[in-house]
Amino acid sequence: HNWKDVRARCQQKTIEWGLKFQEKLGFEPISPINESFIGQMLSIPIKTADPVLLKNKLYDEYQIEIPVFLNQNDVFIRFSYQAFNSDDDLKRLLEVLILLEKEGALQI
Repeated sequence: HNWKDVRARCQQKTIEWGLKFQEKLGFEPISPINESFIGQMLSIPIKTADPVLLKNKLYDEYQIEIPVFLNQNDVFIRFSYQAFNSDDDLKRLLEVLILLEKEGALQI
């Protein structure tokens, strides 16, 4: 399956999408979005009063299963780009996050 190339492609897609998310959502990344700091996952800082409610809303209303987690007092959404993901998956996630931000369900 040439997993070495698959991993490298997934890392590049994570970086590409991380930069798109940053451009559209305007968040301050917790580390540089480049090959030195990013593998196949990226955490995006968000503000929400109820991370569990947000996670459930993403899953129940939009069929998006994604980690929403606390790190001390900060809340993050973490996406990963793996061999089974597509650009359409990340495009949809970005669209939904923009919609939820407009609805006031979260702040980026």
